[in-house]
Amino acid sequence: MKLTKNWQKKWRPCREAIDWWDGKERDSRVLVRRLIADNKLDWANWLLARTMTRRERLRYAIYAAKLVLPIYEKAYPDDARPRLAIRAAITCLKHNTRENRVAAADAARAADAARAAYAARAAAYAAADAADAAMMRRILAYGLRISKKVQDE
Repeated sequence: MKLTKNWQKKWRPCREAIDWWDGKERDSRVLVRRLIADNKLDWANWLLARTMTRRERLRYAIYAAKLVLPIYEKAYPDDARPRLAIRAAITCLKHNTRENRVAAADAARAADAARAAYAARAAAYAAADAADAAMMRRILAYGLRISKKVQDE
């Protein structure tokens, strides 16, 4: 995706990110790679997610959730809600019906996705910052692969 002034106005990245971006490079995939190289992984994730289609974002979220699920389940072994939310999201991805979208949204609310994500991230940080960065790089690499497939089709 090409980044334009209109794109920038719509998504309003932080001032620090705008200052980092020289404005010359407009290809979002190139910028994501530069952000990764500069170890600005949160920014890379932010940009990548905002340049994906809904279907790509859903695949990306499922992949990331599956990757951190073992960390969460180690901390909360009796909590099946995140796993159920992932299953509902996969069902919605395979069969994008209103009923499946509602079920996935309900499962996500039941899992308290934000709490699960923050808990998993905190667990990853506690394990080791390097492991967390490696996991984030793996997630970002997957996001770049799936967004490229759509662009190539």
